[in-house]
Amino acid sequence: MAFFTFPKQTLEDTTKWVSSYYRQDDIFSPNNSIYDFSLEKGILKIVNSLETPIFMGVFCEKRATEYQVPNIFLRKGHYTTLLRSDGHEVGSLLWFYKEKKVLTQDLLPLVKDEIQTSLEFLITQGQASDIQVDGSYNYTTNSIALNIKVTGKNGIDVFNKSFNM
Repeated sequence: MAFFTFPKQTLEDTTKWVSSYYRQDDIFSPNNSIYDFSLEKGILKIVNSLETPIFMGVFCEKRATEYQVPNIFLRKGHYTTLLRSDGHEVGSLLWFYKEKKVLTQDLLPLVKDEIQTSLEFLITQGQASDIQVDGSYNYTTNSIALNIKVTGKNGIDVFNKSFNM
């Protein structure tokens, strides 16, 4: 049973049809390859953002190798990887490092590299021109603070957020 039926029309007609469901100040352009959806005051809005692919790249659980997790049932992995034909594995191994009993200073470069690697697809697909992952270790709380900054293909920062783990 389909919950939503998309009309079969030309790209221009479809764009007009889609944009009729959004506020008039929202711009949906089929030529703009960077866009995402946001819920603002109960209205679905199209925004110039890469938040969804960034969050999926960092926080979805990439499948661990046999070497990393010997038990096949504990290796995790995101189901959308099965849907991809290009071999790209969705997510990162951030979960693997978070499950360590104690986070140490030695894990910081591994975590930063893992996040950097998990977001490289944005550069490969032409959505971003630069990705910077900075981090620091807090000895008092045994935690890692991370900052992820993604620069869009136009040179403008499209994502700059900090996280703690």
